[in-house]
Amino acid sequence: LAGKIFATRCVEKGVYVGYFGVHQNVLRIEPPLIMTETEADLVVETIHQVAEEMEHQHIPASTIEKVKQYAIGL
Repeated sequence: LAGKIFATRCVEKGVYVGYFGVHQNVLRIEPPLIMTETEADLVVETIHQVAEEMEHQHIPASTIEKVKQYAIGL
């Protein structure tokens, strides 16, 4: 559930990510295109912000509701 919340929150902030791999332990930024340094900075900052929100349990209730409503397998 935490991974789906993390990915949903990143999308809300404009960064599309997904979890992949046998154990769903690989974070992939989508789409995998060449990006500028400014775009890379945005991705890193967004992932950092969302990780901080997760750590301090400051994820908006609306994000959790979206995950519950749309995520498959919950």
